[in-house]
Amino acid sequence: MIKIVDSIMGSGKTSWAIQFINENPEKSFIFVTPFLAEIQRIKEACPATGFCEPLQLGEGKLNSFHHLLREGRNIATTHVLFARATEETRQLIEAQGYVLIVDEALTVLEEIDLKKHDLENLLDHSAYIDDSGYLVWYNKEYSGRFDDIKSMVTNFKVFVSSIGLVKTIPPETFTCFREVYSLTYMFACQIQRYYFDLFQIPYSYWKVCKSGDRYELIEHNFKPDDTLGIKINICQNSKLNAIGDKETALSKNWYMKNERTGLKVLKNHTYNFFHNLMKSPGHLNLWTCFKKYKDKLRGKGYSKGFLPANARATNDYKSTTSIAYLVNRYVRPSIVQLFASYGIKVDEDQYALSEMLQFIFRSNVREGGEVCLYIPSSRMRSLLTKWLQQSGC
Repeated sequence: MIKIVDSIMGSGKTSWAIQFINENPEKSFIFVTPFLAEIQRIKEACPATGFCEPLQLGEGKLNSFHHLLREGRNIATTHVLFARATEETRQLIEAQGYVLIVDEALTVLEEIDLKKHDLENLLDHSAYIDDSGYLVWYNKEYSGRFDDIKSMVTNFKVFVSSIGLVKTIPPETFTCFREVYSLTYMFACQIQRYYFDLFQIPYSYWKVCKSGDRYELIEHNFKPDDTLGIKINICQNSKLNAIGDKETALSKNWYMKNERTGLKVLKNHTYNFFHNLMKSPGHLNLWTCFKKYKDKLRGKGYSKGFLPANARATNDYKSTTSIAYLVNRYVRPSIVQLFASYGIKVDEDQYALSEMLQFIFRSNVREGGEVCLYIPSSRMRSLLTKWLQQSGC
């Protein structure tokens, strides 16, 4: 049973994990985090445990990871490397009886760019779709331009959806561990939750409670969030917000259709927010957009404060107090359709809210400070307003 430690950002999830590791020296741990800086934090906070990090040696980080597994070492690594786990990786983990702690939800699904006629060609000569919707590769002698697809099918689960191919981490990547803890917030609406449901991986909900100097895990009661004194002021300037009045404004498709004119207006509004409304110095400004359009929206006084919209676990921006959240988040249609084909409904509003909150909590909010937030998307602004009201803010 996977334990989902579902507590708001800044409530002490990582502190609990460090305490848990230090108090259980007989266990072997793998700690997985989005950022390299967090690996160093774990190594420094658990000095007696001898945590090691896979290195980019002659044969690559994955082989270094395997070497550390064979030695039974405590390992801290990134989401990216852990997602590359192979059958050999899983066998080594199971043999050593590791405990897994994952900081923030993993990217467990990924679309594969393959044209329809290329897929048809593969199905004619090298692969087939089984009864569960997986792509199965049968042509072991194949060598050619689709070697990357062959490798994916060998090491991952690859679904064939109505739109294309979707690669997923094999469920055995989680079930091969003796214990699994996932540290996150709003897990119920995350892609990893739907993935667990898809593969029927059981999980239970827990949260962190601090008692004196200790952190404890208690069963989740799903009462309204303890907002930890959250102070968020949302920009209500009608002129700046007008660009996001439509429900789908500032979505990825909106960016594509408005690359010439709409983005210029959005850039001007963002500049006005930081310079004229907030009058905040550059080091206190934080902003995001879809990464492809970063250069079109960057401006004087806030460019250096850019952080990708899907950023997690970094504390590098915790002093920032003026935030421009310039996106309207949706789950990719192919992913929604994939889950729907198995009777699993994705809650896109709650997904969007959880992604936005993760970003906002990179700022001074997590330190208990007051922040001002420009959210031109009316949909995203409404979602945050409702969450704040329900949380008693």
